[in-house]
Amino acid sequence: SWKDGVWIVLAGFVLSVLFNMSNPDGISLVPKEWTRSDPAYIEPPVLAGLVAENAILVDARPVELFKQGSLENAINLPASMFDFSYSMHLGEEPLSTPIIVFGRTVSSRYDEDIAYRLQAQGHEQVFVLPEMEDME
Repeated sequence: SWKDGVWIVLAGFVLSVLFNMSNPDGISLVPKEWTRSDPAYIEPPVLAGLVAENAILVDARPVELFKQGSLENAINLPASMFDFSYSMHLGEEPLSTPIIVFGRTVSSRYDEDIAYRLQAQGHEQVFVLPEMEDME
């Protein structure tokens, strides 16, 4: 009957969730983006001090937008080429070096994604520079 079918599906679902939770390499049931905390934001007055201390400026936007213009001395670290660009530009940098990430657009938060990836690589001081209208 249809009730037996519902019970079988429900039992299968419960058992698969329990198995997944007990497995150390299980599949996450919710995207990581939903559970991660907000990145550390930095205000422009603090930015000047960190830049003076040799902080690294990272433009997280795609290459096409970076080529249209960016901050002086910023390196481009787009999400689509993160592993390759990271090893080229930041692979040898000490993990304690401050990194300031920027590059939010109207439709995407490239900066937050790259900040999380840098933290996952072990960098201790990763900050996101908010948009000007976010600071008002």
